Amino acid sequence: GYTEPIDSLLNGSGYQPDSRMPGYGAPYLLLRLIMSMHAAIQGLVLLQVLASAFGVVLLAKLAYKLTDDPRVFRWTYWLALLAIFSSFYDRFILTESFSAAALVFVVYAIITLPRSKGYPRILTAGAAMAWLIFMKPVFLPLLAVFGLYLLLTRKDAGWTRLLCSALFCMPFLLADGIWIARNAMLHDVF
Repeated sequence: GYTEPIDSLLNGSGYQPDSRMPGYGAPYLLLRLIMSMHAAIQGLVLLQVLASAFGVVLLAKLAYKLTDDPRVFRWTYWLALLAIFSSFYDRFILTESFSAAALVFVVYAIITLPRSKGYPRILTAGAAMAWLIFMKPVFLPLLAVFGLYLLLTRKDAGWTRLLCSALFCMPFLLADGIWIARNAMLHDVF
């Protein structure tokens, strides 16, 4: 499961079993540091509901930013809110809610970036992308897609575009580098 390695870590037995990347375990670990196991699981479900709500609102805002039409915002908001997928998985200990919210946040941050400059926003989007990949490694190709998008679509000088793309990729490369080094030390493989 997703929570057992964190419980094992907190019990002093290390991150076992370590067959999953620790993306989903990160919020659970934060909750477990201040709550009992049962309360942390319930807190995780509450966080998933909040993440879904955040994703729905952000998706509607993205639709508005792309169309500049308030009706599109309302339609997107209500359709996403009524979609059973946006709330069905919230009550289960699965990565779907956090993954969907993280993906919507990354797309929103990348699409709206040309309208607002700032390296902290690029780093935050990169951190959300890294978290998404650590929850669902199947999203790894999007790191390259979004990195190239930043490189090719920004109207800044070449070095600034390269810096934006590198800053976006850096959180994943750092986190994955640590994960690879850990696996190499513990298992002689990565």
